[in-house]
Amino acid sequence: MKSAGEPRGSSGTAAACQRCWGRWTRRWVTITFGVATVGLAAWLASEAWCRGIDPQVDFGVQVYLPQRILAGEHLGRDFVHPYGPLSSYYHAGLFWVFGGSIRTLLWSNVVVLAAVLGLQYVVLRRAFGSVPAAVASGFGIAAVVFGHYTGTKNYSFLAPYAHEGTHGLLLLLALVARVGGRSGHASLRTGLGDGLLFGLVCLTKVEIAFAAVLLLTTIGLLQCARIDGRRVVARWATGVAAAWSGVLAVAWGGLAILTSGRDAGVAVGSGFLSPWLYPAYVQSTTILSYLGLDQPLVRLGRLAAGGGVAVGVLAAVFAPMVAAERVPWLGGAAGRVLLVGGVGVVLAAVLPWPLYELALGYPLLLLLAGIWMAGRTRRALENGERIGPRLWAQWVSWVTATSLLARMALAPRIYHYGFLQALVATVWLAGFLVGELPRLLSAPWCTRRLGSSLAGVLLAVMAGPLAEAAVINYRASTQPIGVGADRIYGFGPRVFVCHEDIEAARSYLVTRLKPGASLLVVPEGLLFNIWTRTTHPLRITNLLPATLRLNRGAVVDDLQRHPPDYVVLITHLVEDDGYPGFGADEASGRSILRWIEANYIEEAHTKGDPLRPFRENNFGLRILRHRSRAP
Repeated sequence: MKSAGEPRGSSGTAAACQRCWGRWTRRWVTITFGVATVGLAAWLASEAWCRGIDPQVDFGVQVYLPQRILAGEHLGRDFVHPYGPLSSYYHAGLFWVFGGSIRTLLWSNVVVLAAVLGLQYVVLRRAFGSVPAAVASGFGIAAVVFGHYTGTKNYSFLAPYAHEGTHGLLLLLALVARVGGRSGHASLRTGLGDGLLFGLVCLTKVEIAFAAVLLLTTIGLLQCARIDGRRVVARWATGVAAAWSGVLAVAWGGLAILTSGRDAGVAVGSGFLSPWLYPAYVQSTTILSYLGLDQPLVRLGRLAAGGGVAVGVLAAVFAPMVAAERVPWLGGAAGRVLLVGGVGVVLAAVLPWPLYELALGYPLLLLLAGIWMAGRTRRALENGERIGPRLWAQWVSWVTATSLLARMALAPRIYHYGFLQALVATVWLAGFLVGELPRLLSAPWCTRRLGSSLAGVLLAVMAGPLAEAAVINYRASTQPIGVGADRIYGFGPRVFVCHEDIEAARSYLVTRLKPGASLLVVPEGLLFNIWTRTTHPLRITNLLPATLRLNRGAVVDDLQRHPPDYVVLITHLVEDDGYPGFGADEASGRSILRWIEANYIEEAHTKGDPLRPFRENNFGLRILRHRSRAP
């Protein structure tokens, strides 16, 4: 008896052709796509090298915290960090061995990316086959991994806004690859391995931990469907719980030696309990807009429109499969080549734009695929069959892809933080289109190959413009900022006027500040501290409205106790997240601004005013010196 999820059988010539095709594709087509995928990743990485880092927002935290850890400061006690401690302490280890610099992080990210892509291919191959996995991996690299479709940076695997996300995804994919290859087998021993990875995931980022929880819950439910499922699940769950708690206990114990039990608990819990530890932060305007809950009805309308467009495009792409069945001359090799080429030309001319909004169709497509898989699973269980390896792997990766979209439930995207949250969904749907959907639409083997080719054409037509748009934005970053291993490239003056001013301010501060001095960039800009080798005087890493809520007590009191030698006021894009500019009201730091104005003297400034709302040609920067410090 066949298992659910296994390929349909055939006989005679068709079966021989299918076996021959399978051997050929596994050996040559997969190698070809593999080489092309590696080459594509290397090319895009070279274009993005040092050019995908924002000089003001987010990335400075990723460099600054590991350096301060090596200096004896720690998360929980000296810094409020709403993510888990794993990435910061891992980077501290890297900095201790290889030196603390941006370049060290970039090389580490190359290794992490290679591991992510390798695990992703393994997961996709089990779910859809080797060729669909190779095609889907290439599409993910071109469309998501190095995506740079807006003016914001820090949203690629080479330069992520939070390494806790990319490290967490790597660990999550390791868990998916581990459980996806077991076809339902579970025991105390496998539970211990799963729990170890789950515990490490919980030391990274809450949305990754959430996906891991849903994944393990799904595995338990599928396992319960077996005759002896409850006993097996009980042993497996015991192993998971034991290993998970052991990982957290070791992490807490190590940090408790360095800080205190309470501070260690906050640092460890931030990786998976941040909604409860920092409720004001996660309920802020920024987070609500990321979820799409700021305008739910509008967002739902966009999702409905995006899903309709996606279904319509797929119907048009796969329509030639029906034509090939009914029109004799299209059934030949020449006719099939003509169909594939014609579809490619038509798609290139009429495919809906902008393509970087393609994730709006993901929820509906994933829902339809989930309904189909649920039907197959139900039929298998009703017939007394086991869930086959292919269907099991599809379920495991589907749950992961869907749960990772939770952070942008009503506002899915492949740009911004979607490079992380939407990657698994992107490659899963691509693999499904190439490897599974043609099998559902037509029984004849040759027609299925035609359908796979048509799906590949669709992905290629979308991947080309997306990769081109990302490269154009990377190449627009021509303004060098910093020196040596900490040099990055910001947008040139014709693109974004502020980045040349940031370099001018950095050069000025280097001549005024000695290493070890104190510098506060308001509202955000820890990379200035990296470039000038100075310290940041606060426990919170920026003064944005959402982060101000995390400080224990008044920020002004902390500044009075530890006044920085210099302050830099710089325009920030906070109004893009629904906030007024810095100092506009008390929630946005008005009392901090008054304290700065009372205690500091301006030394230099640019043409713009940093306290005015951001406009494309109205960027401002002021450098101020404490009144007690000699010029």
